[in-house]
Amino acid sequence: MKAHILWNTKLSGLLALAVVVNACGGNSSTQNGGGNPPPPPPPATTEVLFATSLVYEAVSYGVNLQTGVLASPTFVHGTNGTYGIAATPSKKYLYTNDRAASGVDGYAIGESGTLTPINGSPFALPFTNSTIDMDAIAMHPSGKFLYTVEAGANVVAGFQIDAGSGALTAIPGSPFPAGSTPQVAVADPSGNFLYVSNSLGVLAFAIDATTGALTQTSASPFLLGSGAEGLAVHPTGKFLFVCLPGAGSIAAFNIDAATGALNAVEGSPFPSIELMSSLTMDPKGKFLYTLGDFDGRIFGYSIDSTTGKLTSLAGSPFGLPEDLGNSTITIDPSGQFLYAAGGAFDGVLSYQIDTGTGSLTAITPAGDPTGDQQYQTYPLGLTVLQFS
Repeated sequence: MKAHILWNTKLSGLLALAVVVNACGGNSSTQNGGGNPPPPPPPATTEVLFATSLVYEAVSYGVNLQTGVLASPTFVHGTNGTYGIAATPSKKYLYTNDRAASGVDGYAIGESGTLTPINGSPFALPFTNSTIDMDAIAMHPSGKFLYTVEAGANVVAGFQIDAGSGALTAIPGSPFPAGSTPQVAVADPSGNFLYVSNSLGVLAFAIDATTGALTQTSASPFLLGSGAEGLAVHPTGKFLFVCLPGAGSIAAFNIDAATGALNAVEGSPFPSIELMSSLTMDPKGKFLYTLGDFDGRIFGYSIDSTTGKLTSLAGSPFGLPEDLGNSTITIDPSGQFLYAAGGAFDGVLSYQIDTGTGSLTAITPAGDPTGDQQYQTYPLGLTVLQFS
């Protein structure tokens, strides 16, 4: 009998405790919609403009995503002096040509866009007396291979990229002959073909998907009657656009997806301006821009997504004359901002892009972009990465 009374007393106490716990909110199943904590806020999106430089190994600028205005630059000390720059699609590694080292500098990219040299960097090119002058690095869309041109040696050097360390090793058979004075290389989005501009036109190479080795296609070279420089492939992989500085025009081609062969777009070449070496395209492939080296004006075109035909934008050319020397332009991943730089000009020119019409509006006054003169960075090659 006493045992029975004791058990009832304990049971009553437990029931009373349960009531108190529930009243205090101790039942986790009723917390936050079933016990799940509120989700963390999404990570903030940031952008960084990276540049090669006449006086530093690399320069980086934070980008204001609302205005496109650039923050004061930070530097990786050392000398560079070339235009080639490219990042892996993963945004894990950045590479630049380095004239002083006759090689390729490699950097691991930190969360805030900080650059840390990769072990073994710079990675030597398979030739000496480098004369690399242009936008000379092409990144394979897989991030497995990197290609750089050498105008003095008339070759393209290829490297395999170690996914874990970012280190570069030569592709079997590299370097590959690339005709007379090759200038710029670009891979198509499929990763099947690499195009290289030179003093006679454009070469097309098939890319081995396993090794990255290059084999010139049977229809190549495509002679244009004029030296070719800047190259841009449409995001769909359907069209290739080529700067022809001597002719003051831009050539446009349809790309055969099976063979890589080029066929002229109706109306090509399209008039532009003499002495331009750089092309850039917005991420959606709606607009194409080229920049006058010693003029500073930017010529803009709309791209017919079906035919590849170029039509001059209303208000083109944009900007004020500015002697930029050999110059480069790039567009940020959002497609809202265009940036231009050149070796004869200490700074970056910034423009807002009207995403409906393609017209450009200067963000910073010509001749005084970002107050950059105080740093004397002399940026050359440009690329913008977005992080989130």
